[in-house]
Amino acid sequence: MHKSNKRLNRRDFIKNSGAIASTLAIGTYLPRAWAKDPLKVSAYGGYFEDSLAEFVYPEFTKATGIEVTSVSQSGGAEWFINIDTAVK
Repeated sequence: MHKSNKRLNRRDFIKNSGAIASTLAIGTYLPRAWAKDPLKVSAYGGYFEDSLAEFVYPEFTKATGIEVTSVSQSGGAEWFINIDTAVK
């Protein structure tokens, strides 16, 4: 790893602080804006998908307020169709 000897000047500090502040401000807005739309998650079917639906999705919804819709992932061309449908 290369260690830089460049010191942080006041202008760079202000510029970086502004970028960080705006990122944090957007981070508090986006979850509320997205909470109205369900999150579509592609998962392999069977036990794996059942476990996600029972243990993971409810905790995620409780923490974020965003509902999760599971899309079963099969093999082959059907999998690509499911992914294409999930992103629409």
